[in-house]
Amino acid sequence: MMGVSPASHPALAHLVDDVQPISGRDMTDDLSKAVCAALEEIEPGSVATYGDISRRLGISPRQAGREVGRVPDDVPWWRVLRADGTPAACRGGHAAALLESEGVPMREGRVDLARARYEWKSARSHTPT
Repeated sequence: MMGVSPASHPALAHLVDDVQPISGRDMTDDLSKAVCAALEEIEPGSVATYGDISRRLGISPRQAGREVGRVPDDVPWWRVLRADGTPAACRGGHAAALLESEGVPMREGRVDLARARYEWKSARSHTPT
């Protein structure tokens, strides 16, 4: 049954008869706004990991990574790192240079998370509903 959706398979169609479609665009727009807001809170010279963003917004780290990859260039995407402190390799690999220009402490190509990790003042950003 791999690759078969319940709606397209006669034996499973009853499972989706009463399901109302969710507007994925609205949820995506709300999540995009929440991700942008979280990134804009991170001050120059500080960083967060994809896991930090995921906990902040109540989403998975992979989803955080996808959403950070979609933010506009003027949102500080370069301040979000892998858990080991490695800067993002997307967008031409410019994250490390942008971080260094902000004075983020780096050692052997990785950010010193103990010194540069951003601490949010409030408990959580708004999450999409």
